Amino acid sequence: MKQLFKMNKVLWLALLAPIMIVLSSFVLNTTNTNPTDDNDTVETLNTSGVKINHIKDGEWTKDFPIVKFDDVTYNRKGRKGTNNIYGYNIPDSHKPKATKPYVFRWDKSDTKSNTWWPQGVSGNGNSDLGGNKRLIMNSWYSKKKHGARITIMDMTNPAKIEYRHILLVESTDRKYDFNKLNMKASYQEKYNAYSKEGKYSPVFTHAGGVSWYKNFVYIADTRTGIRVFDLNKIFKTEGKKGKKDNKKCGYINGKYHAFNYGYAIPQVAVYHIKGASSFACISLENVNGRRKLWTANFKSRVPGDGLTSIGKRFKTLDPIKQAKNVKAMHDMFLMPKDKSKHLYTHVYGYDLNEDGTVKTDPATVEGYLYKYAKISNAVSKAGAKLTTGDTKLDINSVNGVYREGNKVWLSRNMAPHHKKSTCRLVIQEGKAPARMWRYPHTSEDLYYEKDTDILWSCTEAPSGHAFVWLALDAKDLLKNTKNIGKKPSNRIMFGVKRSSYK
Repeated sequence: MKQLFKMNKVLWLALLAPIMIVLSSFVLNTTNTNPTDDNDTVETLNTSGVKINHIKDGEWTKDFPIVKFDDVTYNRKGRKGTNNIYGYNIPDSHKPKATKPYVFRWDKSDTKSNTWWPQGVSGNGNSDLGGNKRLIMNSWYSKKKHGARITIMDMTNPAKIEYRHILLVESTDRKYDFNKLNMKASYQEKYNAYSKEGKYSPVFTHAGGVSWYKNFVYIADTRTGIRVFDLNKIFKTEGKKGKKDNKKCGYINGKYHAFNYGYAIPQVAVYHIKGASSFACISLENVNGRRKLWTANFKSRVPGDGLTSIGKRFKTLDPIKQAKNVKAMHDMFLMPKDKSKHLYTHVYGYDLNEDGTVKTDPATVEGYLYKYAKISNAVSKAGAKLTTGDTKLDINSVNGVYREGNKVWLSRNMAPHHKKSTCRLVIQEGKAPARMWRYPHTSEDLYYEKDTDILWSCTEAPSGHAFVWLALDAKDLLKNTKNIGKKPSNRIMFGVKRSSYK
């Protein structure tokens, strides 16, 4: 009987084996598709296939009317406070109140401009330029024909913040091929409108991030890599004369033009990088002799044309339908249960030489894949469960990165709506799980100001734009429809106390 039982047992096991395999496969797949499981938060990437081509172009402005950086004058004023700013949701515990300013607004024209959009943030913490002045830098891109620009802000006197926009330009006698740099056809068309005789043209790039080291400005170019500009070669231009706009850019009839800008800064190099992810943002780690330019890619489940079409339709709706449409936009950012649809962020680091050049040896490149982040506290967890049923989110839609040692800070957009924002600050160290905190709506690039322990960023949406409405609470709007017709702004400069995040 025992032998028969053993034979039957073997037979039953043989019959059950295929079923067990199927069931185990189902269980494993179910486990893997559950975003609340403890997946590895970071993986090291193989960077041996990365190729960096250094294209030099630094002598073409030698006869231009060069102006010393410290002689550049400021012509605009920043504004205090956060009045009418939606999505600025920093708790008091994270505000660097002992150091001012840590938050301010642009002037009214820049706050509401739909032509120019702020993206990158840096400062002179890694430069001697500006002497003892406390300077912050922004990069902007134009949705029209003007290309890209940087902004220098003097915050030395918190009661008198001044700034100046400076146009980015490059030589029309280019040392690179458009197609080899994977440049968009629309950008090529704009470049082709400028002849070699004009000597220079605007720089057509998204300018998604900016970093500043010594006299060099590094711009993250989405499809190409890194563009470099020299602050020691800023030159004076005609600017705006009277009430008539200057629509010219280039050396024309013996004069230097840069649209309405009084100064321009020339491009002196391009680092064309292949074998790495796209370049949405950039920052400089310069600690204990280690210099690294860190970049991250922006990848979203929501197609750009999806937001654009909703934004266009949004403007045509009556107040009640607008409020309901806000909820529809919020729902686009929920994390899918299907893990195959989750997206992760690639971060790459490029060694920077002491003289400001980037090392081109792929052996010096670091790469990391960041996957999931846990919600940081009980309040946020409750908010997350209301929207996704989860207590962690995949890390994507990144617009800002700063890495130091084995610790990284990321600004992650298009997260589920929470506390008047769809943005989170992600922090991850070593192999520990990454965590998230609420963060101002549409936060962009990151810059760490070492002397003040402030982690700076900016938000991008102008007054009345559909992006601002994403920061609003749909339920509140339906209760208070009188607020729907107003045009709130989201565009602001702000900083948090980095050491306050534990």
